[in-house]
Amino acid sequence: MMPNKSQTTRQEMPSMKVHTREFKLESLRLLKSSGKTKADLERELGLYPGQIHLWERAFNKEGGNLARVEQAFQVQVTRVMQKPN
Repeated sequence: MMPNKSQTTRQEMPSMKVHTREFKLESLRLLKSSGKTKADLERELGLYPGQIHLWERAFNKEGGNLARVEQAFQVQVTRVMQKPN
């Protein structure tokens, strides 16, 4: 017996990935520092076309300042590196 079309479609659809805020911000930092296009970076990271643009727009809508986020990221990395084992 053949499965109906709706069953086949659901099984073949890729699951949507949920990326953390840190991943999204790191993607934006990479975009700024690497000199790569959004399309190139999306392909390298396995993202959908236009995904980085949407994250960038959402971040800017929140009043985001990438320089401030980068500074906070460096402080966090420093804390982790200084943490005794």
